[in-house]
This record gives sequence, C-alpha cells and structure tokens, in this order.
Amino acid sequence: MFYVSPELKGRAGTNLRESLLDAQRDSHFLIVGGYSESEAASVLTSSLDSLSLEGESLHGLQLIFLGSGSHIADLRSAAERMGARFEYVVY
Repeated sequence: MFYVSPELKGRAGTNLRESLLDAQRDSHFLIVGGYSESEAASVLTSSLDSLSLEGESLHGLQLIFLGSGSHIADLRSAAERMGARFEYVVY
C-alpha cells in the first residue's frame, strides 16, 4: 500500500512512481490512499502522467484507490491509459 502523507512533501510523486513500477513487476497490485483524497488523487495522476511520458507501461497492474468517489473518472482514465486495471474502494 502507498499512503500519501504530509510528511512525504515533494517526495510523494517520486516515491509513488517507484512503487507503481515495483508493484507492476512484483506483486501486480497496489493500493493507494492518503490523508487527503484530493492530494492522493493529484499525486497519483501526476505519477501516472509522468510514467506515460517516459514511455513506461503498467500492463498487468491492478491499481486500487481508496477514497470517496469524487476523482474516479480522472483516475480511471489515467490508469487505463497506462494499461492498468483500476478499482475504486469507497471508505
């Protein structure tokens, strides 16, 4: 699981990009959440966009986002563009 916390500050995007690639290679799933759904969604979208620009693929990865549902369309689009399966868990 990757948790976007205030302590990560500017490192959240870099750490999440690494976690996405590691999960795609090793476990084939990653759960992402955060102290703020908006912040976690922003970091996830930016990380996916960055990986896309670098020519990376996340085929075979199941990406699960924890939140209330307000960012589902944008996140699903970004994840599927990268080849990942996307699920949203409302908490």
